[in-house]
Formats: sequence, C-alpha cells, structure tokens
Amino acid sequence: MEPLHVTLLFLLSLTLVNSLSPNCDSPSQGSTLRVYHVSSPCSPFRPKTTLSWEESVLQMQADDKTRLVYLTSLVAGRSFVPIGSGRQIIQSPTYIVKANIGTPAQSLLMALDTSTDMALVPCAGCVGCSSVTYDSAKSTSFSSLACGAEQCKQTGGGTIIDSGTVFTRLVDGAYTAVRDEFRRRMGKTAVVSSLGGFDTCYTIPIGKQVPTMTFMFPGLNMSLPQDNFLIHSSSGATTCLAMSSSPALNVIANMQQQNHRIVFDIPNSRLGISREICS
Repeated sequence: MEPLHVTLLFLLSLTLVNSLSPNCDSPSQGSTLRVYHVSSPCSPFRPKTTLSWEESVLQMQADDKTRLVYLTSLVAGRSFVPIGSGRQIIQSPTYIVKANIGTPAQSLLMALDTSTDMALVPCAGCVGCSSVTYDSAKSTSFSSLACGAEQCKQTGGGTIIDSGTVFTRLVDGAYTAVRDEFRRRMGKTAVVSSLGGFDTCYTIPIGKQVPTMTFMFPGLNMSLPQDNFLIHSSSGATTCLAMSSSPALNVIANMQQQNHRIVFDIPNSRLGISREICS
C-alpha cells in the first residue's frame, strides 16, 4: 500500500469542527478532511466528565511528557519499528480525522501527527486492535512493501516541528533564557506562580507589557503573537507562558504553530512558514 504521507495533510484544506454545534455525521468531500479535537463533542475519546481548565492543562502536560520521551528515543536512534510508534500516537492524540483509505474507500478514524512521515493503520487480523480495521483484501489499490523498503525507515533530528505535542519544549539553557527575559519584561511587580510544568504563570491581568516572541532559524524567522505562547484560564484569572524545559530535545509544538501555514519541501530539506489566520 502506498503510504499516505503526512506532508499531504498540510496541503489539504482542513476544516475545523465547530465545537458548539458540530455536524459530526457530515461526510468529508474531496480533499477536505474534517479535523476534530480529541476532547470535542464529535470525538469518541472525549472525557466522560467535564474537566476544569486546570485539570485539562495538567492532562495535556502529562500527554506531552509521554510524547517527549518517545520523540527523544527516535532522535537517539533507539526506535526502528514503526508499529511501536503507532501505539504511542493513539495513546495521546490532540487532533483526529476521519480519512478514507484505499479503493474503494474504507473510512478510519486516525490521529493527526507529524512525527512520522507515513500513516499507520490497523489491518484486518490485528491482535488487540479495535473492531474497525483496514481490510487489504477489499482494496484494489493495495500492494505490499518489503521490510527493507525506504518507506519503512524512520529518521529523526535535533528539532522536531509539530510532533503531536501541544506545548513547546526547549532545552534547559534555551528555555531558561526565554523564561527569564519574559519575566524581566513583565516587570518586577508581577508575582509569578506555577501550574504543573509551567513555571511562569500570573494571576493578575497582563496586557501591554507582554512582549512578542520570534523563533529565529537559518533563513527563517517565525514571529509569534500572544495567542501562540500564552494560555489563559477560562475565567481569565490565570495566564501562563505555555512552554517548559526539556532535558535534550527542542520541540516546536502545535500551539505555537496555530494560525500558520507550514509547507514541507522534503526533496530539498526546506521548510516554509507564513502567518495565516485559519481558525
């Protein structure tokens, strides 16, 4: 089966579901994928009980920590079998999509993740998988790949763009520099508190003193407005710098990428980012 490369997902028109009045049964049309947050009313994985803002933040932090451990193992070259990463992905997805796979199309619910360059789906006969699987015997477009095929190999790098984590992680020295400068610009009178892994939170209204933030890469600057690096409680009483430290890996996560168009030029090892309001 020709793998569905994740890069295609960025070039598709992604339709975010309105969480207030979602039409969950509306079918996908053409190249449009309906993207659901894992906790939205349309998600079968939504919490059985409503979580408070603090509880939801702590849960996302815990899921991010699990993902960071897995990503660190990829960079260290300790993970070679893609099936193992598939189990990691479905344990803590942030966004899910309904995708049609094969010909004729078989509809499957999948986690949207970019830490791997191929789509992983459970096949018929899979032990321990859900009842909904991909049946290759019913697909006219299916073909098998040898274990040594190029599509089965995984690679990693020092910095990962949008890896299934929600909040950005920076290696200790870099994070400390960012955090200390942010606190300095917020002023000495602003009292700092913490929330789980966030060590720079404020319980007073903050506004004009909040600085802008720019990630500077070779040949590319990515400027972030407040919404991309501050997280606010539902009541507005608490605001946190939505980043934390990492022991060995930089991860630019999906909160920092929201309202940006990201294009991967894989053959030339290039990345393009532009500001685009999409939600």
